[in-house]
Amino acid sequence: MFKVQSQPPSVKNEPRILTKEEFRRVLLQTLESHGAGDITFLSSGRWYKSPVQFVSVTADVIHVKPISDKPDRPLPLQVNQPVGLSFQLEFHKYLFETEVVGFETSGGQIAIFDLPDKAEQMQRRAYARMPVPKNLAIKVLFWHRGYTDDSREVPIDSYWQGKLMDLSAGGAQISIELHHKPNFRIRQVVGMQFTPMYYQHPILVEAQIIHLDEAVDTGILSLGMEFLGLETSSEGRNTLHRLKDIVEIYERENDRLANT
Repeated sequence: MFKVQSQPPSVKNEPRILTKEEFRRVLLQTLESHGAGDITFLSSGRWYKSPVQFVSVTADVIHVKPISDKPDRPLPLQVNQPVGLSFQLEFHKYLFETEVVGFETSGGQIAIFDLPDKAEQMQRRAYARMPVPKNLAIKVLFWHRGYTDDSREVPIDSYWQGKLMDLSAGGAQISIELHHKPNFRIRQVVGMQFTPMYYQHPILVEAQIIHLDEAVDTGILSLGMEFLGLETSSEGRNTLHRLKDIVEIYERENDRLANT
């Protein structure tokens, strides 16, 4: 059986595009290890992200079971719904876009996705958080966009400026003055814009807050952000590739500063 590389890559590689058959074999290997992934999609202007369990794979479709934190309220998936799906296997992360082609009701809600003609394989190390080099001060503009749960709360303010502390292909950490804390909570969605290097174009993403950490002694609030929807379109994956490249630039600059 086709096997994914079992040793960490010794050199930096660009994302690899897998053919449909190569990807199907990776999925079968994932099934053998009882692997799971994450589904991301946009419905009625609201982002949803949920873990999924792979159930089976055929030559043309993938059967998955969405795992919702509210079992009595299934995710609003519909036939022809575009979705992004990602999962990890050994030293790689796999990303692809597809759509719902049907449902199977036996044994719970099983969604049937079209097996894509191609998928991307990225190194998992790109998803490790990299501190922003100390010689850079990266401002982040961000604004309220809603929530990934049913909350209809309205924050006191809706637009803020913070400082980028670390970055990965999957998310970031932003610091802001502690007095802003009443504006934020877990699962809040924000739009974000920042310029990672002075010579680059700004990056614009949407993210959800996944953790809050306050430091009373310094008066700083840290917001842990998870990017949303980058695997659901070619434009989003282009942004994902940019983030990967920026993480590598930060890594090299951190190494240079450590050796000077």
